[in-house]
Amino acid sequence: MRQHLIPLLVFILTGTGVAITTDAMFVSADEQLDSLGEALGEGLCDERLRVLQRHLDPDRHPIRIQTRDAQISYGPDDHEALEAWLEEGPLSDDGGRGWHLLQSAVSLHGGHGGEHARASITTRSRIASSERTVVYKLVRDNQHWLVSRIRVL
Repeated sequence: MRQHLIPLLVFILTGTGVAITTDAMFVSADEQLDSLGEALGEGLCDERLRVLQRHLDPDRHPIRIQTRDAQISYGPDDHEALEAWLEEGPLSDDGGRGWHLLQSAVSLHGGHGGEHARASITTRSRIASSERTVVYKLVRDNQHWLVSRIRVL
């Protein structure tokens, strides 16, 4: 009986270790989007904009931006204009103190992060003595989420 028990225990422990390792290596779309929402809604301007820039690619997917005052679209030839908007627009305003995330909500559409998935992230943050809500619409491109629309409320 004992001679069969040790190989069985080794088999069970090995299987459990593989399952734990696999789970740790795989990050679900929901987890990716939750982390992205936190990064976009919290912190100093430079940090937040660096995160956002990693998810902007007007060559692969045009970006529409809507604020109270304007609607702007950026495509493949608009890299400099997009950079200028990021540096001077409402997402760069933090009063030197950074944004404090009050709430973040994620909605995933079209298949749990697959190739044609879409998502939205809504963040509500405190900036100095005011609050700002931003809605980001994203599309899945290969294994990367790209922002297709930003709406600043």
